[in-house]
Amino acid sequence: MRRKSFGPPALAAGALLVAFLSGCAGSQPPVPYQRGQAIALERWTLKVRHPEVISPSLLAGFEDFRISNEKAKVIAVHLALEAGDSGAAEDPHAAERGFLKLMADCRLKDRDGHEYPLGLPVPNSQFGLMKSGGAISEQEVRDLMLSGSSKRLPRDWVLLFAVPKDRSGFTLLIRNRRPLEGQPPLVSVDLGR
Repeated sequence: MRRKSFGPPALAAGALLVAFLSGCAGSQPPVPYQRGQAIALERWTLKVRHPEVISPSLLAGFEDFRISNEKAKVIAVHLALEAGDSGAAEDPHAAERGFLKLMADCRLKDRDGHEYPLGLPVPNSQFGLMKSGGAISEQEVRDLMLSGSSKRLPRDWVLLFAVPKDRSGFTLLIRNRRPLEGQPPLVSVDLGR
């Protein structure tokens, strides 16, 4: 039995259809939120408090940024984290299962459309230590967040992003890979910087 082959026009139409469907799935605009507004994401509620611009040289223990330190600045985004349900609050592996994965999907976008990945999520207390000259390694932060000694994750966090010094007009974007019913798959928060 002879197989039917598809010619270039049929293949091109198929490729165009796949590209169109892929574009439709990923082209949803982010749902905008204001700073201080509660954002429900998976099992968490986040509130973006404020951004802070600092020099990479002020952060002891976190100097290796993907951008040369001479040409970079750090955008530190302060936020509050609350468990959306009691299961998330009491789960000793909550950081590993949800929060760290959620934070890994945060990025900054500048007014020219350039995007920057998250450098590191840091508990606010550790951020204060880093700024005051006390060195803390990424491994120490990871150990702190994933240790089973504490049943609860810290409430106050700082997300660190390295960006070129000449960039401005930042928006925080957060992808919600597993949105619960009524939650947006993509969120934006204008940082006003």
